[in-house]
Amino acid sequence: MGKKPKSNKRRLEKRRRREAKRKTRRQTARRDAGPRFRAANANPPWRDWDPSAEGIAGLARRLRCSPFAAALFAQDLEDDDEVVLPEGLWTPRRTAALASGDILAQLGDKGFQIDEATFVRAAASHRSAWDLAEALWPNRLRATSLDEAAVFAGLAACELWKRWLPDRPSKESLSELLAQGYGAALDVPDDGEEGDEAHLRALEIWLRFWDGVAGTSPADTKTLDDLQGLIEPTLFFLNWVQDFFTTAEIVANRWPERARRAPDVLRAVLDRGSAEDEDFVVPTTQDLAMLLDRVGRREEAEAVARDLIVRFPRRAAGYVVLADLAEGPWPPPPARAATACALLEDARGQVDDGDDYDLEARIAGLRALAAGSAEGADTGVPPSQS
Repeated sequence: MGKKPKSNKRRLEKRRRREAKRKTRRQTARRDAGPRFRAANANPPWRDWDPSAEGIAGLARRLRCSPFAAALFAQDLEDDDEVVLPEGLWTPRRTAALASGDILAQLGDKGFQIDEATFVRAAASHRSAWDLAEALWPNRLRATSLDEAAVFAGLAACELWKRWLPDRPSKESLSELLAQGYGAALDVPDDGEEGDEAHLRALEIWLRFWDGVAGTSPADTKTLDDLQGLIEPTLFFLNWVQDFFTTAEIVANRWPERARRAPDVLRAVLDRGSAEDEDFVVPTTQDLAMLLDRVGRREEAEAVARDLIVRFPRRAAGYVVLADLAEGPWPPPPARAATACALLEDARGQVDDGDDYDLEARIAGLRALAAGSAEGADTGVPPSQS
């Protein structure tokens, strides 16, 4: 539809604010004092963490999260120059830098014996590599207070799982991919060429993340809570769905072909979350339709929007998407403006949430444009603001 990425982001921000209260209510039950809430903490529990004295286990206790999540977060702190991690304090990145033989040698030196055949056989009944490590070495990994040798053993299990079972990612592997995508997206400011390339890197990582989720989640998955169980509780699957769309749309505005798979991911998420309530289904389906249009799948976008109207006739989202598609690049010529205006006027008498989409202002602006007045481009609300 030819809109600039920056205006797309303004529209997304407005829609996100509208959904914020609903999202917050959904997440309240899942909240944990973990890494993803660092910005909201006035006095964060990691502020006076002493890596040398407390280690990863001490950080996990402070954050009330798993040792693996704490080790991931320690990497973030190091990257942000908030801490200096001493030699001998293991993180996923430091463990991944070792060759498999070196990992096994280090494990042996620390009293943990394992071979590939035993590991793979034992992993068949686990989804979490850390849980597998606890099963393999219960006396050390289930101790009340983990030492750094036990932390290394857990991280080693996570890394060896990636190498020995690449087609069945563990909970920790999926969590690491999710975190890496956020790291890529936040690497540079949103606007400009560097920001677009950062979002492209994030999208490529998150497509791999979704492939892992799709390959490991049960076929009868019906809610996001089911998918949430595949990752660390300090990361939120619901947040990711919204951030995935934002990232995919930014990429699609510049490289439609690079984002062509993204709508299929959103459609699959909706299928796996078929029992979710309409406060998730409606905006996510709206996102799906918009993304289909961005990557050049216009007929599919229209079909999704019309189906949204049929399924949720009291919600404005489907009408708004159809109006956006009818308008094309803003400001639309009179004929397109008239078509879009008719769609929104039809919605006005049937929906309950028209104010959320500024229907009256948009209708007024489209009427002016349909009459040939350029003032409608200023008085109306373009699709990038809905």
